[in-house]
Amino acid sequence: MGGEVSFSNNYPDDRNLYDFQPNMMSNLLVSGRARKLIESLSVSNAEWLPVAIKDHKGNVVGPDYAFLNLLGAEDAIDMERSDYEMDSLEKDQIGVIDRLALNTSAISPDAKMFRCTKERRLILIRDDVHAAFEQAGLTGFKVYEAEGWDGLEL
Repeated sequence: MGGEVSFSNNYPDDRNLYDFQPNMMSNLLVSGRARKLIESLSVSNAEWLPVAIKDHKGNVVGPDYAFLNLLGAEDAIDMERSDYEMDSLEKDQIGVIDRLALNTSAISPDAKMFRCTKERRLILIRDDVHAAFEQAGLTGFKVYEAEGWDGLEL
């Protein structure tokens, strides 16, 4: 509690708030509305780190935001069928994906939103979660078909 983030002074005209708020760290910064929906979907691996968003002048404009940290990971990536390069620093992590292939049999049926064991920056969501986001009209998120994904726009 008590955390704060603020709009960048480098973008003085960017004052929009979204349900999935873009940020320099590319973390999941979500609105209270998005949080309530995700909680209603019983995403059991969600850790919430509440923050307030401040504008360029220090005024709170988003009081009910939180960083969503997805705990744990799934062995979702089929390492045999995917095209990738391992990271030069984090030897157990994929550094570059050219074509993603999934091993769906290795994903827990309870996994609704999750990180991948071999690529922790990559977050996958089930189709029903995506449908719920769209039905609720949540803003600011981008999704890509996982199977065959070329690694761009992470």
